[in-house]
Amino acid sequence: MTKKQAFLYVLTAIVFSLLANVFVGRYISAKISTWPLLNRFHIVGPQAPIVINNQQVVHTSESTDFIQAANSAKSRLATVAEIDSTGTVSSVGSAVNIASDGVFVTGLPTFAAQNVKYVVVLNDGSNAPISTTTIDTATGLVFFRASVSGISPADFGKSADLLPGEKVLFLNNGLQNFSSRFSASYVMRTEGDIAGLIFDSDKPSRGFSAQVAQNMISGQAIANLDGQIVGIWNGTNIIPSDVLQQEVGNYFANKLTRPQFNFIYSIITKTESIISGMPQGALVKTATFKGVQQLENGDIITSVDGANVSETSTLETILQKYKTGDSVKFSVMRNKQQISITEKAQ
Repeated sequence: MTKKQAFLYVLTAIVFSLLANVFVGRYISAKISTWPLLNRFHIVGPQAPIVINNQQVVHTSESTDFIQAANSAKSRLATVAEIDSTGTVSSVGSAVNIASDGVFVTGLPTFAAQNVKYVVVLNDGSNAPISTTTIDTATGLVFFRASVSGISPADFGKSADLLPGEKVLFLNNGLQNFSSRFSASYVMRTEGDIAGLIFDSDKPSRGFSAQVAQNMISGQAIANLDGQIVGIWNGTNIIPSDVLQQEVGNYFANKLTRPQFNFIYSIITKTESIISGMPQGALVKTATFKGVQQLENGDIITSVDGANVSETSTLETILQKYKTGDSVKFSVMRNKQQISITEKAQ
């Protein structure tokens, strides 16, 4: 064998060895690293492969994901504190920053106390008195202002994109500088899962659900693992970010008041329609509207001013575009007959 041939054999062996290590060796190493005998004598340390594809990276450490998400979101959160007559400072709620010039949103119970001074405390420990508050009765949220500037507004995610089983974090900041607290939870029901639920014509009622801890505080933010805000706890339930962003826009446009139609309803889904033979639409459960024409219990609203009502074209979304005094034409199935009812939004 010549030196050239020997060199080629050695080079080929090295190349095959490297390829085998890349495509096979790491996989085998990760598998056998979990064998108790090898772990006992520390022959091979346990390995946790990271799976990478064109769409996502699957991390091996949930706690690391949680910490990164919390750190990403905490600068966009604030704490509401009250100062009583004795000078005692207490944390009474959390808040989400929605504008860099000192506009925040929290839940209504945050401002439950009377005759106290309220201040907002930012993530870096700076604080300022809360000057004005505006209640959004439809959602149970409160918008407030304070004399601070240069803060980071919230990065909102799309709550409608959340999937069952997806991990979310309930976040709030403490009064101590740079401190943040979080608890992990999972999405239990998505915004699109509406079968069997009851809705109010005068309130944004849709949203996702997640397991909520008993010690939740008003205004606590819900974030996804990208650190985006996907909801806020109003003290009673979760207001999803899709609704929250809509109400933020209404606040800045001074349009937080909503028209009143005064009825409670459920949605007849496509599946329910096929099974029952009833048309898709909104089934009126309780109607209290008092007018010349009025909806009645048992009516099925199939369309509003020509816009069909279904599980995907929601009555909630259709009604929110009207304002007080507008005439609204409801197409209704009543006693198996199609009729039209025109009402004015109150």
